[in-house]
Amino acid sequence: MSSRRSTVESMLVDTSDEDAEGAAKDNCTYEKIMGLDGASAGADALSSRLASFRKWLTDDAKCKVHPSLCIVNGEATDGTKNAPVLVFGPPPSASSSAGESVAGSSRCGMIDTDSERALYDRTMGCQVRAAREMKKDEAMLTCPRTAMITPDLIANSDAGRAILACCEPLGTGSGTEKYGFWDAFENTAKSEQKYAVKFSSTSSHGSQLLVKILQERKRAERIVAKAEQEITNAVAKSDGRSSQNKVKVDGIQHRLAPKGAISTRAPFLAFIIHQRFSNASNPPVSSVGMDSRNNGEHHVHDKGEKNASHTVPQQKSLPESPSTFGPYARTLPPYVSLPICWRREELSLLSSCISGSRPLEEVAATTFQLASDLIYLIEAGILHRFPSIFPRGLITWDRWVWAASVFTSRVFPASYYLNDGESSAKKSKAIKGEEIVSPPEILDELGVMIPLLDMLNHESEAAQITWSRPSFPNNGDADEFNKLDSNYQPKAILHKRAKKGSQVYKNYGVKSNQSMILKYGFAQMNNLDDSLKIGWGLMDGVGGVSPPEDNELNDIYESGFNSVGETSDEPENTELKKLVGKDKKYFVYESLEKNSLNSWWTESRLALLEQMLADKKVFPRLKKGEKGMFWANSDGTYDSILLISAVVATMPPHCLRKQAKSSQLTLTPLHQRILRRYLHYFFSRKFEKLLQSLNNGLKDHFNNELWTKASDGGLQYNGGDGASSIGWQHFFDMHAYSSTMEAEKRYYAVGPDSCVLTLYDGHLRSLHTSMEGIMSEPKFESGVMKQLKDLGFQISAEEVEEDEIEAADEVADEGDNVTEAIEKKTEQDGEEDKNCKKEDPMDVDKEGNECEKSGSKPKDKTEKNTTTSKNSSSSGQQTGNQKGQSQTSANNSGKNNANDRNRNRRNRKKVERPPAIKLHIGNLSYTTVPDDLFDFFANIFGRENVLECHIPTERDTGKSRGFGFVTMPETAALQA
Repeated sequence: MSSRRSTVESMLVDTSDEDAEGAAKDNCTYEKIMGLDGASAGADALSSRLASFRKWLTDDAKCKVHPSLCIVNGEATDGTKNAPVLVFGPPPSASSSAGESVAGSSRCGMIDTDSERALYDRTMGCQVRAAREMKKDEAMLTCPRTAMITPDLIANSDAGRAILACCEPLGTGSGTEKYGFWDAFENTAKSEQKYAVKFSSTSSHGSQLLVKILQERKRAERIVAKAEQEITNAVAKSDGRSSQNKVKVDGIQHRLAPKGAISTRAPFLAFIIHQRFSNASNPPVSSVGMDSRNNGEHHVHDKGEKNASHTVPQQKSLPESPSTFGPYARTLPPYVSLPICWRREELSLLSSCISGSRPLEEVAATTFQLASDLIYLIEAGILHRFPSIFPRGLITWDRWVWAASVFTSRVFPASYYLNDGESSAKKSKAIKGEEIVSPPEILDELGVMIPLLDMLNHESEAAQITWSRPSFPNNGDADEFNKLDSNYQPKAILHKRAKKGSQVYKNYGVKSNQSMILKYGFAQMNNLDDSLKIGWGLMDGVGGVSPPEDNELNDIYESGFNSVGETSDEPENTELKKLVGKDKKYFVYESLEKNSLNSWWTESRLALLEQMLADKKVFPRLKKGEKGMFWANSDGTYDSILLISAVVATMPPHCLRKQAKSSQLTLTPLHQRILRRYLHYFFSRKFEKLLQSLNNGLKDHFNNELWTKASDGGLQYNGGDGASSIGWQHFFDMHAYSSTMEAEKRYYAVGPDSCVLTLYDGHLRSLHTSMEGIMSEPKFESGVMKQLKDLGFQISAEEVEEDEIEAADEVADEGDNVTEAIEKKTEQDGEEDKNCKKEDPMDVDKEGNECEKSGSKPKDKTEKNTTTSKNSSSSGQQTGNQKGQSQTSANNSGKNNANDRNRNRRNRKKVERPPAIKLHIGNLSYTTVPDDLFDFFANIFGRENVLECHIPTERDTGKSRGFGFVTMPETAALQA
């Protein structure tokens, strides 16, 4: 067979008249194909389409479907015998009139009729159910790769080639250069990220960002309407023939899109629109080979114009690939409630609250990218250059957004297409005849669409389906990897039985509600995978300062506590109250006062923080006075980098000096209490700020005043009938369940209002859970302290004597004298211009952002306040109000005695414990525990020579990381 290198215009422009005449002869329209224009609209029309889809799935796509499986949607079924049917009453304000939006709704991405959308609104889409019992290990679906919508299929399709023809030519077209289809397009994620960075780096937040989203929607709609009007005017000036029957529309200028101006997502959206809205009963994927006139080299150019389709040869389609995906596309829901489709009032729920700003930024980035793609295509003539693929009116802004919402909610990762054990297309192996033509990074980026599998709803625990991928054959021969042999095809396997009449579920994976809302349009209530991104900077952890005046939580902590807002008089809490009185001088709070910041965050403290942080990108930001971003989690775990930062921030000065001479960080009981108290303070402040933001943003929508304190029950606050405010839990129960759906004893929010409230509930619970894990001593031990142990920290149970703390405070250890470091820095900078101001990372505004004062840069962290005495000790600078500070200058003899006592203690320690060396032990079995490590070394070197054994574990799983540490005396360590 001769090679084909035809452009879209050469293949289809020649046949457009015949295609249009055939469609007119059959009187075939989209409304008629879908059954939207007659008495059968609604459940009957959907039943007909589901039956056609089931037949196409087995006959054309060559899939094998379990005979007990059925597709239902309320009263509509695919015709399977004994299919369960749920009978609904008439939908609210149902209408049989066709239309792509409801009057006054201001939503976008809505297609078809009210009655059609009502079917999906009441069931959250089609459901896959078991008409009869399906047993464990049976295959629900066997799907050959040729039945999937892949980047290769898109690149070979008529719709994809039309999008390519809207791009400028790649290279010179000399034939010596080799370009692929996807070279003309920009990575979608990178393209959206450019907009996201733009929105996050400007002051466009909240209502301003919402206005920009709405304006961009209107702009896209206006450009589509203007282009359609230009076509109408051009047709009127011509011979009066319908533009659908014309080869070209004269008098309309178009401009091809530059390389990379259109995203890789656009060809997928164009394909979905073509297959769904075509006036042909079975719209072809590709017209190559359908007409003998297309054999051989054949080019038709618009007035000599070249485009990208001339420089990219058309790929050869797989011989068993379905000729059409129309029956599948016509079962897709007419509306997916993603935020990119929400109306103004629904989006304003995100714009009015702090934690809604990040998802709103993603909505804005996606909206602007979708609009950019469509506008580039319209300017390139997509509406009039390819009448047989995209007739007049086929592409609209609503349909473009609808296609994006369908693609986003139904696409699967590339791993579903690959062989077992392959996580990336870059590392994939292919048998002869099934090689992936598109670049592997394109498959990894875009993924694949799998008919029927994408109809399964999500359930995390009740899911019965596991996707099973075939293993790569030893010799990679197509004969061994026979496509007709179901053993070598991807399958959906039941890992547990599905009862008769039950819904068949699939687990979408571990996802937060923010991810679920943006990708699928629903949220799961009480989702343990929820988390909230929070900021922390050096200004959030400063010692030696007074507590904030509005800090009501001091009383809770000082009275002893078990849970948020609950106090106890148990002996443990009575003893805690005694210790709190002594610990007060070490408490850490937030402060923007420059002198306090500089005196607390000394060179040694900053050096320790830099040493402890594994993520080297975080420390430079913190040192510049910016805030690092960390996570508060709903599952009771804590962000490890945040914990480490809090440990360093709360370390008492005497512990800090000792740490400078130790290879491993040890938390004394005093340090543990300060850390516990600080974490409670930090999370409580974040919790109250979020509640205040929610109260300000939501009270106009729901006419309720929220309780905004962490005390008195926090989320569970109940002020009684006469209270002016209500607790979040009461508020949530009142409003969030208005549009939810129950599945397997779990509730899912499906309406925009419920989704947003569920999102905020997850954010609050992330902070609330973080507080709860601190309030109770057992929880603190099993949560925070266990994580710190896993991170390699030593936990001490021995209290430090008061006189030892005083002695340590009075003695400035070698190498930890901040004054000397500052004086040295001052001498180095003495020759510079005295008027030049150094960078000071602590010069921040109230939001934690860098301030610019008088046009100068922030001063350097190491610069000391000029009013500080050069003769003051570093310990005095750090602790300010520690005991003995006021006696330092008045009683030199007392200082000398303290120094002598401190030297004696250090000498005694040296005698009791000789110098030790920590050995790194690699390549350990993942089943090895510290006791095994101890026994091994003790048998060789003696038990007295094994001082400590430690094996780090993974934070998420608790499993060994495969290496450990053994601390031994220097002589034994050198021998080992």
